[in-house]
Amino acid sequence: LLVVGLLLVPVAAAATLVVIAPHPDDAEASCGGLIANSVAAGDEVVIVTMTGGELGIGGKTAGEARAIRAGEAERAAAALGAKLEFFGAVDGSLAVDAQASTRLEAMLIRLRPSVVVAPWPLDVHADHQAAGLLAWRAFQNPRLPFALYFYETTNAPHTKSFQFVPTDYVDVTDVLQRKQE
Repeated sequence: LLVVGLLLVPVAAAATLVVIAPHPDDAEASCGGLIANSVAAGDEVVIVTMTGGELGIGGKTAGEARAIRAGEAERAAAALGAKLEFFGAVDGSLAVDAQASTRLEAMLIRLRPSVVVAPWPLDVHADHQAAGLLAWRAFQNPRLPFALYFYETTNAPHTKSFQFVPTDYVDVTDVLQRKQE
């Protein structure tokens, strides 16, 4: 079982799931099984990667790391059967401000999700915190009637969060190989 605070709530056929990921790899590592399950159920899944992961590869420039990680994210989304969109923030600098809130809300209005999953806002990484808080702000917009769930990221060292207690579990046994791809 993948332990995440997500959903086992039945949603309408052909639902749209949006997974908000602070960096390339967070969605796949933390929610890859949920993504694969949702695609297998006929749902549309869109991964919104908030930053380019520019700080994620030692010895590479920000541009080199962003290009490598974008390619990895594109291949991972394709392997899972999901669509991928980049929010455009810079790794280490995702802000919870009016501009970012407005931009994410506009993306979500366009995508019309039934369900959004985002990182638990009390994660140890500032970008993870910001991604979760931006999702929370969007959730409060009455023009965005989606269900919101939080997940705990599973990429070391960002596996420590404060008071995250999963409420729902998703069995990923049938899609584990696809998640690992």
